[in-house]
Amino acid sequence: ISYAYPGTNNLILDNVSINVSKGSKIGIVGETGSGKSTLVDLIMGLLLPTSGSIDIDDVQIEKNTNLGSWRSLVCHVPQDIFLLDDTVSANIAFGIPESEIKKNLIKKVAEISGFASVAEKLPQKYQTIVGERGSSLSGGQKQRLGIARALYKDLDVIIFDEATSALDSITEKKIIDSIDLFDSSITIFMIAHRIETLKNCDEIWSLENGKINVSRYQEIINHL
Repeated sequence: ISYAYPGTNNLILDNVSINVSKGSKIGIVGETGSGKSTLVDLIMGLLLPTSGSIDIDDVQIEKNTNLGSWRSLVCHVPQDIFLLDDTVSANIAFGIPESEIKKNLIKKVAEISGFASVAEKLPQKYQTIVGERGSSLSGGQKQRLGIARALYKDLDVIIFDEATSALDSITEKKIIDSIDLFDSSITIFMIAHRIETLKNCDEIWSLENGKINVSRYQEIINHL
């Protein structure tokens, strides 16, 4: 695929071709402006390639046929998590009516994301109101809650967009390992500035000058 924003000839991605196996963990790195966000938007189906195509199981993603179906399988976890002025439970099961929330699943995904230890210390645990924009939670706690929300949705692809930046490296590793144990068939894309974050990734994509260089974690470390 190639991609240039409308009205420009500047190719953010220039004739890039990569295969991704289901269940892979892909790290994405690059300087500011290198195209990381554009690439993620293409993967999510928010943008369509200027040329070329994105194929899932040899089926081309097209706007008028299956684009909506593909989008429904992908979850995006941003750095800044949007939280409702509601309970912990309602924020994890985002958009699900209270009567339909699966409490056992809430606790399970909270454990995987590392938020369970936080919830257990709150006054009303999972029924505690988090405040407007999560005012009662720290940055790292919000990110863990956001990861729990992504897992609760039970989708095929999760994109972590700097979503663990407020966590220490040990907590970060525990969460990624736990997600793999939870469901190894989930395909994960991780945008990160800290290269250590990507230690468990199967591949690391380095974006530069419209191209993507595919390498392994150890190869990158050896070149530092």
